[in-house]
Amino acid sequence: VINRDVIDCIPPYQKISIIPVYLDLIKQGFKINCFDYAEGHWYDIGTIQSYTQANQSLLESRKVDLVTGQTSRLSESVKCTGYVVIGDGVVVEDDVELNNTIIWDNVLIKKGVRLSECIVTDNVVVAASHTECLLLE
Repeated sequence: VINRDVIDCIPPYQKISIIPVYLDLIKQGFKINCFDYAEGHWYDIGTIQSYTQANQSLLESRKVDLVTGQTSRLSESVKCTGYVVIGDGVVVEDDVELNNTIIWDNVLIKKGVRLSECIVTDNVVVAASHTECLLLE
């Protein structure tokens, strides 16, 4: 949770690191609260590569290769290899192959599609095979 005063110190329409903003506020006498998160995992997911690595690492730590949303439906013929994350409301049709792929919510993967090293964002219909892709609505 970030106080509105902190948000107001961020220049509009610019990509910046939040650290200098906090340092300036501390120099001005603002009190900064924090939560000590010594237990658990913290990942920088600012790039596609780091985002996929974080997902893979979390699955490895849980000793699982596949996580699916409760409302998702996968055909019995779907083949998953490597790590695969599937969100809620996803439908995966027959003869689909998924390898090291992250699928967000409300996605339709059409029959026979092969995805490898992909991220599929919300509400996408995937009708063709892809490798190393970010698929956006």
